[in-house]
Amino acid sequence: MSSSLSGFYAVPGTGLYPEGLAFDARSRTLFTTAMLKGTVFRVALDGRAFEVFSEAGAHGLTSSTGLKVNEATRQLVVCGGVTGLVHVFDVDTGRVIGRYSNGLVNAAPDTVVPNPAAPTFVNDVAFAHGDAFITDSYKPVLYRLTAAVLARGTVAELGQLEPWLPLDGTPINYQEDGTSPGRFNLNGILATPNERFLLVVQTNTGKLFRIEAVTREIIELAGHGNPGGDGLAYLSDTDVLSIDMSKERSLTRLRLSAEYDAYEVIGEYDMPDNASPTAGLVIDDQLLLTESQIIDVLFSGRPERLPYRVVKYPLTSIGD
Repeated sequence: MSSSLSGFYAVPGTGLYPEGLAFDARSRTLFTTAMLKGTVFRVALDGRAFEVFSEAGAHGLTSSTGLKVNEATRQLVVCGGVTGLVHVFDVDTGRVIGRYSNGLVNAAPDTVVPNPAAPTFVNDVAFAHGDAFITDSYKPVLYRLTAAVLARGTVAELGQLEPWLPLDGTPINYQEDGTSPGRFNLNGILATPNERFLLVVQTNTGKLFRIEAVTREIIELAGHGNPGGDGLAYLSDTDVLSIDMSKERSLTRLRLSAEYDAYEVIGEYDMPDNASPTAGLVIDDQLLLTESQIIDVLFSGRPERLPYRVVKYPLTSIGD
């Protein structure tokens, strides 16, 4: 099944590859990132084009990927890809209030392009009980910034990302095939509505896992048919979209069990008006998807299609 767009927000610039997507319900503001620049952009939901929220390279943020707003604390947490960094902004003022590193990168990398030699790719973030949980697609670990750490912030020093859950020896087995896309393991992450569990997708296997946020217990969700997954987005408390930029049918609709321990595939959708979607959100009656162009341009060498966009689709186009 294919879907038709109903509009888009333009992202200004070239060589951006907008990767993440976040929404602040209080201000009705949408945020996106630039994987190869580090820029963070914002736009009012009733606007037409993004503006710069944080300049490319500012405060060492030379790559920006997944991001999330904590509306209670008015903080925006932004992941930094191969830099191994996470930045925390005041969502209202744009002021940087925290910078954190996993210690795997000693200096700014020569390139922020995903590559087989990089030791880390800090990718996506979700909140549970005020803590930020962060995936690393290359390094088998889940990081955490606690609510207390986020509240305290950092000033001049560079804070440390806590390796909250090392994954070696767990049901989450990291794989690598020598290529950059093939190294992408844990990627998109969501907290369940009750914040008891974290749901994560492993890009290169299509496996989904449930992690208990207190006990750290990990189980693989029972089910089959999910082809991969870069981002995850809620459609409802039990329906989730798995978004895979590398597949022709880039959206897979999953129905989760009440205990979030199993899933079934209830729909697959191709997005012909979108080049390499990586992240999505449902806002009101619309589905918003990034048009990253990562596969089409970065890995396949096709010309950029300008402007880069965050594309809007009617929610009815995927079954509601």
